[in-house]
Amino acid sequence: MLRSFFQHSSEFEGIEVRGPKDFCDRVAAALRVLSTGASAAFDLCQRHFNLVIRSRHSGVDAKTRPAIVMLGQWVTSVSTAYLASGLAHEAHHCRLYWSYREREPRREVPREVFTGEEAERQCLEYQIAVLKQLGETEEVTTRWTASFLNCGVKVRRTRIVRLPMDHLVRASHGSYLGVHFSGELQTALRAAAEPPRR
Repeated sequence: MLRSFFQHSSEFEGIEVRGPKDFCDRVAAALRVLSTGASAAFDLCQRHFNLVIRSRHSGVDAKTRPAIVMLGQWVTSVSTAYLASGLAHEAHHCRLYWSYREREPRREVPREVFTGEEAERQCLEYQIAVLKQLGETEEVTTRWTASFLNCGVKVRRTRIVRLPMDHLVRASHGSYLGVHFSGELQTALRAAAEPPRR
């Protein structure tokens, strides 16, 4: 995370983006697309996070307000619409957490409310709905829906490990649906601050 603070920075309507210039440009473009093509999803992003950083892993600490969204290198290799929908996906994890928290202020939010298989399915369904709003074709969203939601999801409750693809990319290939656990955020932030291994 520390490296993110010494790299390029940009801002779009109150959401700061930190990382390499190509990363910042792509995320800012995705936020612009989201603000014009799916304004409710953009409002959700603004409500739940104010910083997006380049990290080795993707995810969000849904318990933090405002949250920090961490995105991996995959950002530079996907369509702007897909990236925009991925930001909405992360904001939806936050919405699940905070909706419960506001309804039940005296109770601890159960993990399955915002993480785990059912929560991930809800976030992926929301992501696909945003993709449709952004003009993605029915053929593509149908294929992604089948890949995301019908792939025999198995959710692992493990620490983040260094893998070449993060959860959104793995999900799009139907091979794995990762989940964001708040305890993993510090691990991921430490990993993001580490110098690359050679």
